[in-house]
Formats: sequence, C-alpha cells, structure tokens
Amino acid sequence: MSRLWPPNFRLLAFLVWFGMVCISDYNPYKQWEMGNELSELKDQKAFMEKEIVRVHDERKAISASPSSLESFAREKYLMKKENEEVFVLIDEQGKPVE
Repeated sequence: MSRLWPPNFRLLAFLVWFGMVCISDYNPYKQWEMGNELSELKDQKAFMEKEIVRVHDERKAISASPSSLESFAREKYLMKKENEEVFVLIDEQGKPVE
C-alpha cells in the first residue's frame, strides 16, 4: 500500500479543484475584472465630488447678485430678451463654441 491516491483519483481531485477555480464567481479573471471596475468607480466618485464642489461654488456666485444670474442664464442656457437675437457658433463636431 505504497500509494495513497490512485492516479484516477488524483485526476478527479485536480478536475474538481480546477472547476472550482475557473467556474466559481470568485475566479482570478472575475477578481481582476471587479478590481478594474472598482478602480473606475473610484475615479468617477472623485470626479463627481469635484463637480459637486464646482457647482456649489458656481451657485454661490450666481446667487450673489441678479446680474450674475442673468449673465449665467444667457451664457449657459442661451436665454435672451424679447427683442434680441442670439447667434450660436458651432464647431466642426457640432458643439456650440463658448
């Protein structure tokens, strides 16, 4: 009884282990994908936090005076007075030029 594991049992044990590693939800490839997704989400979170600060500062500046509110509305939303004409310049990509 020099052999504890017959060759067929070793193969079966290897196949079971390989199946658990490759088929499970926590296999190395999925771990790598989830790590990349987590990194992207952290980048998005940092960007959104910066945008929140920027919008908050912009809101403070706009609410400071009625003239700044009018200026903001004219620039961002292309608002105009009743008897005015607004010309919008568009670049090659079809986006308005600021």
